[in-house]
Amino acid sequence: MNRGVAAQPIVRDDADRRKLLDVVGRSLDGCEASVHAYCVMTNHYHLLVEAGATELAQLMKRIGQRYSQWFNKRHGRIGPVFAGRYHDVSIDSDPQLLTSVRYIALNPVAIDRYDIDRYAWSSHGALVSGTAPEWLGDVVVEQFGGLGEYRRFVDSGRSSAEQIVEVVRIATDEMRGLRETRERDVRDVALLLADRVDADLARSLLDELGFAPGNNERTARHRARRRFDELGPVVERVRTVLEYQGSGDRR
Repeated sequence: MNRGVAAQPIVRDDADRRKLLDVVGRSLDGCEASVHAYCVMTNHYHLLVEAGATELAQLMKRIGQRYSQWFNKRHGRIGPVFAGRYHDVSIDSDPQLLTSVRYIALNPVAIDRYDIDRYAWSSHGALVSGTAPEWLGDVVVEQFGGLGEYRRFVDSGRSSAEQIVEVVRIATDEMRGLRETRERDVRDVALLLADRVDADLARSLLDELGFAPGNNERTARHRARRRFDELGPVVERVRTVLEYQGSGDRR
């Protein structure tokens, strides 16, 4: 993920969006990396990349430099477009992969309430409309055994505590713009979320966070509640993603 400097737009119109995706595709040429999911929003973008550390750094450097040069020339500006180095999180498990795939697909609805099937600037919208770029990898659809199962997964979501904590982590990164996620923020957002879900899921969340029933749990939840004004927008972002339901059965 990377975002605009000072949370400023990285794209101003569809020409910019097309160019950014074109730059991603061209930057993959000669690079031992694959992009399996993407989403371009107004002030940030997400990429799901398969690559080693060196190849990832090479790819992201190409994207940042090439797009920034074009954007500045087109809009008559100088200075950085992106807020420093990209933020990357290693995916180490299937639940984390599935959570990342769904979060990227739902980014447009989580932020601006766009219809994700009609959003042209994400891999989800491109897959649904049959307009996916040639450079888009096929791991996402293959993971589900076909486009239909993938769409049903995105529409229905998953509600395990492990996956919810992963959603919290991604949303915290995205909204707070941190170079490195603070575990305290992830914990407190998850604790605030536990106040807003059913009792069984709340208990599972608390167990996932390592809280045994008792005084330490109550104290931690009280401390988290005092941060609601600060963290409330992240909590609402997570709830939007978790509560999303698509338009029903699809083929």
